[in-house]
Amino acid sequence: MERHDVLRLAMDAGEIMLVNGGETYRVEDTIRRICQAGGLSGAEAFVTPTGIFLSVDGAGGDQPLSLVRRIPQRTIDLNKIAGVNDFSRRFAAGRMAVDEGMQELAAIRREVTHNHGRTLLASGVGAAAATLLLGGALADLFPAALVGAVTMRLLDRLTVLQTTHFIKEFAGGAIAAVIALLLSEAVRLAGGQAGLLHPDKVILGTLYLLVPGVTFTNAVRDLIAGDLVSGAVRGLDALLVAGALAGGSGFVLAFWGGGF
Repeated sequence: MERHDVLRLAMDAGEIMLVNGGETYRVEDTIRRICQAGGLSGAEAFVTPTGIFLSVDGAGGDQPLSLVRRIPQRTIDLNKIAGVNDFSRRFAAGRMAVDEGMQELAAIRREVTHNHGRTLLASGVGAAAATLLLGGALADLFPAALVGAVTMRLLDRLTVLQTTHFIKEFAGGAIAAVIALLLSEAVRLAGGQAGLLHPDKVILGTLYLLVPGVTFTNAVRDLIAGDLVSGAVRGLDALLVAGALAGGSGFVLAFWGGGF
């Protein structure tokens, strides 16, 4: 096996895990295991949320090797993390060649696990349940489900346009607030009594879908594992996302209420 090929295989596996929400210690451990299974000695991986630095010692008079890869964008896809975990175990057990591993990682990278129909359904149910837990009435459930589904669909379109992370979250908070307030106003104008009764609860229920829970959890796990840089960065990222959500919805509420 070529040393360069093993190094790239380990880097590709780590990149897929990090891009899709893997914890820092898990990414580093996966990279080291693949390098060891491929016969590379002295593998050292330093992982941050935005980059991977990998180096191995020289063997038999060969020059040491190093590889750096920047991670510009991140998302959450636990299916791909599970796929790489399974791949790394089989590779470490010696049941796979490097070329075969490259092909499997390429297939994991191309795999589309996002189903729009299921996402919209889960968003609607999640927003409705959160609204009810936050004190909303039964009459708020359908409007909350509608607001949650429409908000997530519009955010999917923003993802396709590759907008920046915080602009997307700011837009998500604003979209949820606008739709909820428009529905409330429509019900009021129609004279309905069983429509959207608590737009504030509906907005909060929809924002629950966008709260960066996985990012915050990974930040805590990284800090506990001793990865202080990654833990601090992930924690700051979670706080900024929460601030963007609050800022987007607060901007709309202030404007709607005559604050500007």
